[in-house]
Amino acid sequence: MVHKISLDALDSINLDLDKPTRLWQRDKHAIYWLGITDKTAFRCNSYLIVDGEEAILVDPGNRSFFNQILSRLSQIIPPEQVTGMILCHQDPDVAASMVDWLNINPGMQVFSTPRTHVLLLHYGSCNYTQYDVEKNNHFILPSGAELVFYPAPFLHSPGAFVTYDSEAGYLFSGDIWAALDIDWKLIVTSFKDHRLKLDLFQKDYMASNLATRGFVQSLSDCDIQAILPQHGSIIGPRHIVEALDYLKKLQCGTDLIYAGLDHAFKDYSGAYDIGAWKQDDQDFDFETDGIDREIDLEGLPSSQDSGIKNDQLQEALLQAQRVAKIRDNALNALKIAETKLRVSEERTRMLLKAAGEGIFGLDKEGLVTFINPAAQLLLGFTEHEFIRGNIHKLIHHTLPDGSPYHENDCKILSSIQDGRLTRVMDEIFWRKDETPFPVEYITAPIRSEKDGKIDGVVVVFSDISDRQLMQAELEYNANYDGLTGLINRHKFNSLLKKECRRSMRYKNPLSLIMYDIDNFKKANDVHGHLEGDRVLREVKDEINRILRSEDYHCRWGGDEFIILTPDTSLTKVMVLAERCRKAVCEHGFSGIGLITISLGIIQYMPGESIDTMLKRVDDLLYLAKQNGRNRVEGE
Repeated sequence: MVHKISLDALDSINLDLDKPTRLWQRDKHAIYWLGITDKTAFRCNSYLIVDGEEAILVDPGNRSFFNQILSRLSQIIPPEQVTGMILCHQDPDVAASMVDWLNINPGMQVFSTPRTHVLLLHYGSCNYTQYDVEKNNHFILPSGAELVFYPAPFLHSPGAFVTYDSEAGYLFSGDIWAALDIDWKLIVTSFKDHRLKLDLFQKDYMASNLATRGFVQSLSDCDIQAILPQHGSIIGPRHIVEALDYLKKLQCGTDLIYAGLDHAFKDYSGAYDIGAWKQDDQDFDFETDGIDREIDLEGLPSSQDSGIKNDQLQEALLQAQRVAKIRDNALNALKIAETKLRVSEERTRMLLKAAGEGIFGLDKEGLVTFINPAAQLLLGFTEHEFIRGNIHKLIHHTLPDGSPYHENDCKILSSIQDGRLTRVMDEIFWRKDETPFPVEYITAPIRSEKDGKIDGVVVVFSDISDRQLMQAELEYNANYDGLTGLINRHKFNSLLKKECRRSMRYKNPLSLIMYDIDNFKKANDVHGHLEGDRVLREVKDEINRILRSEDYHCRWGGDEFIILTPDTSLTKVMVLAERCRKAVCEHGFSGIGLITISLGIIQYMPGESIDTMLKRVDDLLYLAKQNGRNRVEGE
């Protein structure tokens, strides 16, 4: 049975893009678009090849979208049935989530080239099953369907490759034929309109025309029915010829950067024939090329009638033809230049519109000249409200503590005056609703083409709220115990060193208490780990009620804790430890019964090492356990 959706008809179907879309199926062999609904020009496509009870994931994407792809894939098959993933290159938007998929099925094969496998290790998973697509460029699926891997070096990665499903005729092309498109559709409907979207990606990311032509030639044996890129829209069967022709003629990468080395001129837009400038890849000679050396003189006055010699007339006509040819070439060059300008302006407009960062421009007076949609969304202003407004008064008027931010101190306005590129890592902008948010921004001066003077600046900014929350979370996890909320051993050691130095400098006493829970393992085994965790938290709470704000309470490991008490002598710490012991002993642990603790105490001896201190207090804790538990032992 064949279930084959017409790719050309998909555009008119009301697709639910929050669900997987089946693109092709024959018997047990099927292809799905899993997609990503990220609303940016760099929208990524992930695909799934299902073959019976097995499946291969194609370009699974970055970790931010792992849960989204996992959810869609789970609507088709159980995730553990994914037996392989194809990674066309090593970039994060293709490969970063590989570690998450390998956690689901550690035996999964990863299909890629040796150059890519070397780099994939940096994502944190070294022990996985590598499939070398260069060494074994054919892979037979359980149904007998065949995947063929074609190298695509330097498009855009040295180890790039594409995957051809010979059963469906579908080519998974990675970044080749990828497009930047903010008005995204699943399927290309007009290749003419799609060319500009391809140009925005291909001209920057592909290496050269030599690489693209060589790649297209390598596909000559493939009966391609659809091209499935990693970015942009799928190219269906009625546009395949145009797509191949586009890549063969593409001027990109080094062709554009070093155009003057071996070409007089390149048609950047591809929209005009520049054969008048180039013939058979040879430089055009204005003196001779393209001009008929023998011109038909029939119908012209004879030399006898006119008094003009044939050779003179011939030369005059040749000269006229030269002039006409130069004029035509000049007009053609003008059309090409106009097209390049139009493409450049459209490209800039689309990039500004598609950019995820907020971007706005200022004139030399600090008034807004443009703002992109991302900036409008982040700041809450409409374009009409923002244009010609004073940027400092709109979004930069107040410091985080509520005090005024004077214009003389404003780094954005300063960059207009000094003309320097400025990067600010942590400031705040104010939204229209007067709520602040942290930002990172760069200011780049705009200089006049006429005299080089500063005309204004462009500001590119990002909301770093999520980053700051993540940094705070990372810092917390690095210094605090996740179960009890107490400081951990790493943080405690740092504080202990600092307090020891302070004790020596000011001759103040410093004491330690180390305790653990008596027979905790037995209680944990009998009542379970959840109840054991509850006991740890309740013990911590009881002791925290007794400690001072200047004391440091640390979970040392397992059911062992340590307390640092600055400005406290051994006599005082003995009283404190006894109060802690009594509080835990008298606390009713619901459903568990009596819980007690044993404690060891010491006072810091000036000059002794941290290790010596810790061994002393640990030995005393051990002595308390030996002497019957539920007691305090000191020196």
